[in-house]
Amino acid sequence: MAARVVAILTLVVISTLPWNPSGAVLKDYRFLSKNITSTLDQLLNRSRYDKRIRPGFGGPPVAVRVNMHIKSMGSVSETDQ
Repeated sequence: MAARVVAILTLVVISTLPWNPSGAVLKDYRFLSKNITSTLDQLLNRSRYDKRIRPGFGGPPVAVRVNMHIKSMGSVSETDQ
């Protein structure tokens, strides 16, 4: 009796899980990738964006913050080589 209940509950749980055909997720990522590429192309269009000029040119300085994580460091020597 208990085995039958477990089997029925297992079938109910499996039947309620969403079903995705193979490759559906990959297609969504490809669409997303194309969408991001087109968005960046529109934002960085040469007619509107010049990488040689800083943001807010002619206005106040732009604050830039950088975080660095050092993965490894070699030996430190106090003598000049």
